[in-house]
Formats: sequence, structure tokens, C-alpha cells
Amino acid sequence: MQFSKFLKVAAVTLPLIAVTACTSTGSKKVVGNVSLPNDIQAQIQKLQQINTVYFDYDRYNVKSEYSTLLNSHAVFLRATSNLKVTIEGHADERGTPEYNIALGERRAAAVKSYLQANGVSGEQLSIVSFGKEKPAVLGHNEAAYAKNRRAVITYDGF
Repeated sequence: MQFSKFLKVAAVTLPLIAVTACTSTGSKKVVGNVSLPNDIQAQIQKLQQINTVYFDYDRYNVKSEYSTLLNSHAVFLRATSNLKVTIEGHADERGTPEYNIALGERRAAAVKSYLQANGVSGEQLSIVSFGKEKPAVLGHNEAAYAKNRRAVITYDGF
């Protein structure tokens, strides 16, 4: 299981490093005022497949098992400083709405801090909390709760 996760992250990270070292003359997509080559768009799509950090109940510390995932995003964001991301914080349904909004914000802030500690500019990062309002999985059991305690990195404009 861990090896499979490593292979997925490596499959994203290695081409990412190659892309940041090269330029493209292919067609481009405009995001905000920035025109992006197709290869950058492809890397964003790959990173969007590994964009979720899960948390323990009532916790907001980033576990070490997510360092490879977050490092992949950090490498890419450092190389493409014109891109911005929003980090969405989420909570499971337990607790008051106010508490869950605050917890989701702390989770998003923890991911933002990790990325900043790894060289990403704070200007590229924004956070938002949805608390329990946008569950990834519906259900009233621990398996559903575990999938809803998360922070999600979304690339603005994608």
C-alpha cells in the first residue's frame, strides 16, 4: 500500500521536475492574466489527483505520511510562482458548526504552513474552511468521518 502510494507520487514528481526545467511552444491556457503551456496544465491535472491530506479526529497536525505528497506540490509551486492555490479545510459532522469551521481553518493553515516551510510563497496560498458543509463521503460511521477530516489543495482556475 505504501509502495503504491510512493509510485503514484514518484510518477507525478519526476515529470514535474522535468517540466520545470523545460519550456513548451505548444498551445496554452490562460488562467487569470497568465498563459500556461499544455505541459504545465498536465502537471496540474496530475497533482489534483494527489491533493488531499487527511487528519485524525479533532487534530490538525500534518502527518509525516503526507510529506511526499506535499513536497510534490511545493516543488511545482516553487517552479511556477505565477500560480495560486486555495487550501480547503474540512471536518466531519461531529461538533458544532462553529467548532468545525475553526477546525477546518486550522487544518488548511497547517497545510499552508507546511508548504511555506518548503519554500512556497505565501502570496501563492490562500485558505478557506468549509467545516462539515462539504463532506467527501456521506455516512455516520468512522470510515465516512475519516474521509471528511481533510484539507484539499486546489489550483485556482482549474
